[in-house]
Amino acid sequence: MKIAIIGFSGSGKTSTATKISKHYQLPVMHLDDVHFDYYWNERALNITKSEVKTFIDDNSKWVIEGNYFDLNDDQRFEGADLILILRFNRFYCFKRALLRQLKSYFIKGVFGDKQRPRFDFSFINWILFKGRMTRYTRDYERIEKNFHKKCVVFKDKKQLETYLDNLLYNNSINDYVSY
Repeated sequence: MKIAIIGFSGSGKTSTATKISKHYQLPVMHLDDVHFDYYWNERALNITKSEVKTFIDDNSKWVIEGNYFDLNDDQRFEGADLILILRFNRFYCFKRALLRQLKSYFIKGVFGDKQRPRFDFSFINWILFKGRMTRYTRDYERIEKNFHKKCVVFKDKKQLETYLDNLLYNNSINDYVSY
């Protein structure tokens, strides 16, 4: 089982990947952890591509979450058995990102050694406006078109939760590709 999860910032890609990877005991790669260092500085593209390639090559089963369409797109999406696309409302995504940030401040150790959630004006602008510009949404549309037989697109949390409930209690992902 190889699952790629993409979607708007704040839509729940990391939570979804973690839930699936724990249930099926699959290795998981969070592309934010590869693309950025602890202080949210971008890392060199050749290094991040190499890490993604190594992860895919070293694991016969995996969950990879995150967009970064310049990171091993062909290998990641062609190799995936299932592609989940979270295209939630911008205000829902903003609320999730804000709650994640508050949680990081008030619950000590919630993120362990991982980078703290990013939440500044630039990120808010990305969630609400910039990340939804046509040039970015075209990437989702391209993935949906090129891999339509293994894509499932979710417009809201209820759709995703229903799907995950079915997926997690059924050993075959094939029954749930066409949602």
